[in-house]
Amino acid sequence: GLNGQVYAIVESGDFIYVGGDFSFAGGVSARRIARWNKVTETWSALGDGVDGVVRSLLIQGDDLYVAGDFNAAGGAGASKIALWDITTETWSALGSGVNSSVYALALHESKLYVGGNFSSAGGSSSPYLAEWNIVSEEWDTHTGINNRIYALEIQNDLLYVGGDFTTIGGI
Repeated sequence: GLNGQVYAIVESGDFIYVGGDFSFAGGVSARRIARWNKVTETWSALGDGVDGVVRSLLIQGDDLYVAGDFNAAGGAGASKIALWDITTETWSALGSGVNSSVYALALHESKLYVGGNFSSAGGSSSPYLAEWNIVSEEWDTHTGINNRIYALEIQNDLLYVGGDFTTIGGI
């Protein structure tokens, strides 16, 4: 088991990835993110992990997107969001990230939607919602939301947003 809280779980093939606020998984040192192998029934760390709480995970192919309240992934700078390459087992940042907590992720085609309690993404104003363009590796910003986003879901090309806001997109 884990020695702390789990906030996010995602499954891919023979593996289950968990993120949260813990430092050990089955006796293995794992800084807030770990992988459970369903075949061998063993835990493993994802490199050096992250230096703060993981709140959301999303897998697309061999890419594991990790988001939360951290400033480094694998020992390198990654402001609140990072990418773990499952094949090469390496961490990378998504540009300059966002400036505060990320709670939710959703992916549609080449756009990763990011929701949380931040006011900027990639250094530009984008309160509570932003998009990371996977192809161009740039942030696209949004405005018109007046409070935190905790949940994102995409169905039939529509983005559903849940949170503490009372106004979104002028509505």
